[in-house]
Amino acid sequence: MATAIGKKYDRPIFTIDDLNRIEDELEKDGEYIEVRDRQGNPLKTKNAFRGEGRSDPPPFAWAPRNQVNFGRERELDEWRAKEIEAFYGSVRVGSFQKWGPRVSASFAEGKMIKVIMDWEFSDECRNLIDALWSMDIPQVDKIIAFGGGSIAFNMTTYELEHAMFLTVARVLGEKQGGKKIPVYVQEPGYTAVCKEVLPKFGFNVIDCFGARGLTMIDNNTVVLVNFPAFAIRQIVADLGVRPAAMFWKPEITEAEWEGLSKDDKDNWHDVDTAKTREMMHQYTRVDLPGAKITQTSFYKLFDVYDFIHRDVFIGSTWYVRNQTS
Repeated sequence: MATAIGKKYDRPIFTIDDLNRIEDELEKDGEYIEVRDRQGNPLKTKNAFRGEGRSDPPPFAWAPRNQVNFGRERELDEWRAKEIEAFYGSVRVGSFQKWGPRVSASFAEGKMIKVIMDWEFSDECRNLIDALWSMDIPQVDKIIAFGGGSIAFNMTTYELEHAMFLTVARVLGEKQGGKKIPVYVQEPGYTAVCKEVLPKFGFNVIDCFGARGLTMIDNNTVVLVNFPAFAIRQIVADLGVRPAAMFWKPEITEAEWEGLSKDDKDNWHDVDTAKTREMMHQYTRVDLPGAKITQTSFYKLFDVYDFIHRDVFIGSTWYVRNQTS
C-alpha cells in the first residue's frame, strides 16, 4: 500500500467547486444528495436526515444530523493501490450526533462574559498576546476559526476557545493600526443558543454543513483550528491559498507516523502529506511559551488528558507565512 510522504497527485483532491456543490446540495435537502467522483461523475447518496437540516435536538438530547465529511490523501492512496481511484469522492455526506442546548441563552451569555474576563487575566492569554506582537504576520483581513465547540454545551473549554479567538482578533487589529478584524466561526454543533449569543460578542457564525468556511480562506486570513477532525491542511494546500497565519497542530514526521498504531492512523485525519509539507516550507513555526504541545488525534483526546479542563493551547502551534512567500 502506498503511504510514502513524497507521493503527489496530478490534480487537487479538493476544489472550491466540490466544497460549494456539497453545501448547496445539503441546503436543498432533497431526497438524494449529489457529489462528484475524481472523474467528475455524479455520486448520489440517500438523504437519511431529510427535513432535519441544521435544526437542534431537544434540550439535553442528541440526534443525528447531516454534515460534510472529507477524505484525505493517504485514504486516496489506498484507493489508488486498489486501482479504483477514479471512483473516489473527496467530499461526501456524513453525519454526526448533535446535542441540543444544555443551557439558556442568558446563561451562555453570562458564562461567556465570566470566562472572557478570567481568560484575559490568565498567563496563557498574556503569553499569547506577547507572542502575537512578536510575530511578523502579513496583512490580515479576517479570522476564520473552526471547531471551537458549542457554548450551549456548558463545557468551559469551548468558551475558552472563543475567548482566545477574540484576543487574536484584537491584537492583530491593534498591530494594523486599530483595524477591526472580523472573526468568523464554524462549528457543526452550534445550536440556536450559540447563534443568538455569539454575535453579541462580535462573532460571525458561518451557518453551514462543514464546507462553506473553507471556501472563504484566502491569503489574508488567519486560520484557527485545534485538534481538527478533518484534513484541513490538505484542503488549504489543495485550494492554493496561503493564509497569513495558521494555529493548528504541529507537523508530524514520517517516522512518527509509522510509529502510530493502525487505530491511530485510521482516526488521524489531518495528516501531513507531500503537498502540505511543500506548503509549510513557506511558514515559520512559533510555539507559545508554556504550551504543552502534543501529537494526538482528535479521537484520542479523552484518553490523553482531562478534556474538560484542558489548556486551550494543547495540541497546536502557530505557523506564520514568510513575508517573501
